Amino acid sequence: MADPVFGVTGAGAALVPDDTYGDVARGMIGRSRGYCLATLFIVDLDPAGDTDLRVDGMVQEMAAAAWRGVDARLIVGGSRVNGDILDMARLARARARSLGLPCRMVATTEQISNHSKVLVADGVTLLGSHNWSPGALTGQRQDSVAITSAVFAAYQLSRFAAQWATAGAEGFDVPD
Repeated sequence: MADPVFGVTGAGAALVPDDTYGDVARGMIGRSRGYCLATLFIVDLDPAGDTDLRVDGMVQEMAAAAWRGVDARLIVGGSRVNGDILDMARLARARARSLGLPCRMVATTEQISNHSKVLVADGVTLLGSHNWSPGALTGQRQDSVAITSAVFAAYQLSRFAAQWATAGAEGFDVPD
């Protein structure tokens, strides 16, 4: 149910500690049957920093969900002014697409970009400060929360749909 002052009420919420974020996210992706949508500022697939390929494993899990018939899609942020971040985003988009995972990138202006860190799958939303990067999945201090609520998930789905449409518009998805 929605409350005009506080938003969604009656939702279950749990803090996701740093050492469990990757397992929680992979579990959500692996259990998804209807939809699994992620919008992230950074998806850092550089194997030099991710020797265990944790980040690539998350992207592969999303691609496997798409293969199972789940509506699985990924939006990555990026930057028109920071070449390293732009290169990371391009690499993530190319990797996702090579695996059959629909992926768009938002990196047009400082006013229109993506700094979100949200994963929503079948009524559960995981959001907070975790990017999909080696540091965020191994030792950096981050804060994320899992919210179990069909109403909140529906809200996140509408936000994702709008962002997906924007990312697909002419001039918003950065060329390869």
